[in-house]
Amino acid sequence: GNRFDRAKVALVQSLASLQKDDRFSIVTYGQDYMPKTRSYQTMYRFFSGSPVPASEVNRKAAKAWLNNLEPDGGTPTGPAVQKGLSLSNDDKVIILITDGAPNVEIGDWSESAANIEAHRHYINASNRKREKIHVFLISPWEAKFKKFGLDVAGDSGGNYAEVR
Repeated sequence: GNRFDRAKVALVQSLASLQKDDRFSIVTYGQDYMPKTRSYQTMYRFFSGSPVPASEVNRKAAKAWLNNLEPDGGTPTGPAVQKGLSLSNDDKVIILITDGAPNVEIGDWSESAANIEAHRHYINASNRKREKIHVFLISPWEAKFKKFGLDVAGDSGGNYAEVR
């Protein structure tokens, strides 16, 4: 399948590994051009507005919700991670699954090294409680994207993995 489908498979696999006493939420993100307003709008979608118990019912509902998702345009990674960090839960781990480089909402809206670094700094500034961020990068096609994933995971003490 395409990179987005592989991301969904990776997330479903991670949901299957949750224990009954774990809690989870899912935030997806992307940016689309809105012809009526001639502007771009970032779309955040939440499986739930706050973490829910990792019951079999909730995991099945999350899988069904994920199966209905389609990829959106731009990749506002920094702001999306900040949204995940802002969800209420004292004992939290963030899992970032991305199929591309951060390229919108922060910096110059490009995939330049400087813009990618701006997203990294935004994530670090948002992570006041120093939550672990595990990064699953879907088929990185450029070294700078891999560096971003490795850096975000390393900054927080999280793990990095590539999904092919």
